[in-house]
Amino acid sequence: MKEGGVATPTKNMTNDEKTAVEKAKDDIVSGKIKVPNHPAGSKFNQQF
Repeated sequence: MKEGGVATPTKNMTNDEKTAVEKAKDDIVSGKIKVPNHPAGSKFNQQF
């Protein structure tokens, strides 16, 4: 995400939705939001 490897299609989003997505991206990159490697309860438990 930090290097721009993740894109979000925004064609059908309102400006408020686009702003919320950009804020969430910034929070993920800064570490404020922690994204798990796998969904809860997944049989996969890989750590990257």
